[in-house]
Amino acid sequence: MSLARIRGHAQALAVIRRALEAGRLPHALLLSGPEGVGKRQVALEVAKALNCRAAGAAAEACDACASCRLADRGAHPDILAVAPEGRWLKIAQIRDVERHATLSPYAGRRKAAILDAAEAMTQEAANAFLKTLEDPPGGAVLFLISAAPTDLLPTIRSRCQEVRFGPVPEAELTDLLEAGGLDPAEAQRTAELGAAGVGQARRWAERFPRRMQDEVLEKTWACLPSAGGALTWAEQLAKMLAPERGQPDRDRTPLVLLLLGTWARRLATDGGPARAGAQDELWPGQRAVPRGAALDLYAAVARAQDALDHNANLRLTLEAMLLRMRAALGHRGTPAGPGLGRSAAPAEPAGAGARGAPSL
Repeated sequence: MSLARIRGHAQALAVIRRALEAGRLPHALLLSGPEGVGKRQVALEVAKALNCRAAGAAAEACDACASCRLADRGAHPDILAVAPEGRWLKIAQIRDVERHATLSPYAGRRKAAILDAAEAMTQEAANAFLKTLEDPPGGAVLFLISAAPTDLLPTIRSRCQEVRFGPVPEAELTDLLEAGGLDPAEAQRTAELGAAGVGQARRWAERFPRRMQDEVLEKTWACLPSAGGALTWAEQLAKMLAPERGQPDRDRTPLVLLLLGTWARRLATDGGPARAGAQDELWPGQRAVPRGAALDLYAAVARAQDALDHNANLRLTLEAMLLRMRAALGHRGTPAGPGLGRSAAPAEPAGAGARGAPSL
């Protein structure tokens, strides 16, 4: 892959391409934006172009020479990539970056180093890296990848040229996921959940596949006519999610709440805008829930997310959310779905903390 084959991010890529073609690429680039949108892939492609034997002053790597092949295998001696060990980028890793940057190129033309999740540098590592930026080595190019650039030291950020990446539009993301081999229905649903890019979308699809999403939606909708059913489903859902709590790379709780929030928004917009060629998916309750009730469903999910952000008990939070959903739709339901009357909302679970509803 070369820059020409990266989809989306036209403005960000144009900035980088102009700098490459003019031979004025800064010694430190901060690629910022949501997780999973392809920032690291862009950094790798630029590093590959810098070392391509056929590219010359062009922005595009040839993808065929020995240097490009080494880069594609992650084995290029002049391209170093580091990522957090556990939660942090440590000073020993920054020292490795410093040593790498000061050496002469071995197989290519320029040294390059890529720091994933640069905001995860420890204070000691950040201070050491700042010294590197203040006295940049030779022709080396440093790429900082960050989804939270404001967490970087201001003095580090000010010494980098920042290139911002935005989320990939939903329709384009769906097409990309399908082109990458994901089932069309899975691709469409994953994109609808609001993944920012292909990398994030694929991680979501692996952790929370479509069949599991459908089960959560169907059981949530089916439980709402009965208070007992809502409490039973809350208990089952909590048991399913509890073992993974505290493990960010495995915890599906945020994805479950994201799914329920997306469902509520789709009900409020009667399914949302259709994508050309897409299947007309009916969400549970679609065309049966008034807009006002759907917005109340969304508010119930948002309050649950806020409660969990403040370390509330998982099962009690899910109970409160489902009972609040039931209150939004009413309690005079039938087996086909809940009714649309109103009843009192339940009390907030203990430990819910502040009540401002976060964006889902």
